[in-house]
Amino acid sequence: MENLLYFSVLLMAGFITGKFVNILKLPSVTGYLLSGIIIGPYGFNIIPFNFIESMDFLKSAALAFIAFSIGSEFETTVLKKLGKSVFIVTIIQALAASLMVIIVMFFIFDQSLSLSLLLGAIAAATAPAATVMVIKQYEAKGPLTQTLLSVVALDDAVCVILFGVMLTIIKSLSSTGSEGNITLMLLHPFLEIIGSFALGMGASILTIILLKLTRSREEIAVIGSAIVIGVSVLAEKLGFSSLLTSMVLGGILANTTPNIRKIFSATSNITPPIYVAFFTFAGLTLEIGLLSKVGLIGIGYIFARAMGKILGCVIGGRLSKSPEVVTKYLGLGMLPQAGVAIGLSMIAKQQFPKIGNTISTVVLTGVVVYELIGPILAKIAIERAGEITSNPLHPL
Repeated sequence: MENLLYFSVLLMAGFITGKFVNILKLPSVTGYLLSGIIIGPYGFNIIPFNFIESMDFLKSAALAFIAFSIGSEFETTVLKKLGKSVFIVTIIQALAASLMVIIVMFFIFDQSLSLSLLLGAIAAATAPAATVMVIKQYEAKGPLTQTLLSVVALDDAVCVILFGVMLTIIKSLSSTGSEGNITLMLLHPFLEIIGSFALGMGASILTIILLKLTRSREEIAVIGSAIVIGVSVLAEKLGFSSLLTSMVLGGILANTTPNIRKIFSATSNITPPIYVAFFTFAGLTLEIGLLSKVGLIGIGYIFARAMGKILGCVIGGRLSKSPEVVTKYLGLGMLPQAGVAIGLSMIAKQQFPKIGNTISTVVLTGVVVYELIGPILAKIAIERAGEITSNPLHPL
């Protein structure tokens, strides 16, 4: 019962703060994160740690719906229109962010090659959730919005591969790993992606079959919610990427069944409170005190990654001959960082205990900063691109 009370406080605090920041012309998601920081264990401790530990399912459910909605934007007609430019921009901005962080860490801050390579790989990751919520709130539409949705969807796959390659390089440079282990580590990111695609395809086939048996909006809501959440959790249990699996599910359904929009319509009354709770919950876990612990290394990581993302998008946009608004403003929407980056930092901490604490602290500090300023910069980007509506939606 106590957790239900905390949950209601979480929703109300997020809603009120979201409304308040709207008055200041800021995205609602910024308010949700701020409210979580204020009422959480690192703020006034209105909501304690034990509540956070009991609500992991909320994170999984929200991310599943967010990833599913991103995947649904991958319609073949849209991808043909965007062409190869999306793939070029995705790869270049990820490599640019990674390379920039590696150079800054290794040459300027004199960190070890292992730490520099791992932080560089993690720097490539972009969290789609906050950016997607800003796009939804302001009903943004246009070339920048479409490219942004596509790039953030592909970005994590590139990051996972890059991280696997960096792990392999570090292991091969040391004398601790056997040849078999190195081969397995090199194959692991590719196997994870293949498995995620296979699971997403299987779930989409099941969804198509079940949707043929439905008649009412309520039935579609039940089936849609169960499969979207269920396949995400199953992916995690199998060691696959839950984000990529949910994206594949949304992408296949978007191109094979007209009922994809019915799923969104049917679940439209369910997802808003999940999203509000998710981002407010995310604020609970942001430890502002980390900002004082990382010093210049943390600041260097934050600025180097931002510079790499922005320059990478500009270079990628120029090379792929993307529209001018994409080249100029895409980088501002690519800064948020959260789940994937934190997960990879935990893997790094497990594999390399000596440098793991530094990596996780730097990454978590970056998450705090990027999650707070990222939504604001994303709003600025789509606003300057002229893709924001004059009458934005109410906070989700």
